[in-house]
Amino acid sequence: MRFLGPLKEGCRGQVVLHLPDGDIDFETYFLPHAGYERAAARSGLVLQWIPMEISQEDVEAFGPGFWDAYRRNPSTLAFRATRQ
Repeated sequence: MRFLGPLKEGCRGQVVLHLPDGDIDFETYFLPHAGYERAAARSGLVLQWIPMEISQEDVEAFGPGFWDAYRRNPSTLAFRATRQ
């Protein structure tokens, strides 16, 4: 992901996924956890953050050190929203 301005709430970013059948690119926006949590709370929801896991197969496929930067600062997360 490449951010197209200072990294602050609402900053636009560009993502390029390199896939076997061709690249996919799209724009996204940086929203800190607090922004999602505020919106969820206003809707009567509670968020549970779920970190993405790297499979052992991918660890072995890409070798030592490949995933270190991602593990320190993951760029993707998922969340589960439930009613309060």
